Amino acid sequence: MAAEGKKRPVGKLPVREAEFGQLTPAGGLRPNKAPLETLGPVAVDITVELGRAWVPVREVLEWEPGSVLRLDKVAGEPAEVLINGCLLGRGEVVVVNERLAFRLRTFREKED
Repeated sequence: MAAEGKKRPVGKLPVREAEFGQLTPAGGLRPNKAPLETLGPVAVDITVELGRAWVPVREVLEWEPGSVLRLDKVAGEPAEVLINGCLLGRGEVVVVNERLAFRLRTFREKED
């Protein structure tokens, strides 16, 4: 059980530092040995990014219907697919049954 830490007042609430004893693995558990299938039901946020732009707020305030935002990519350049904000790969925007879709062409290279 953790010992009581030093108390420091923050505003009107007393706050104390957390102290932890030595952590040991629970009996019978094998760290990092769970099969990847256990991640199957986990939902992730997927974004397909066509490009980016950096615009001063004063310019944004002048936008009206019909305004055009120029992106940093050249026409025909691959779009990027991100999972939870991390680059997964690049590909192209396509149409499937009158809906936009994404065709993955390449995965990003592994980083060491």
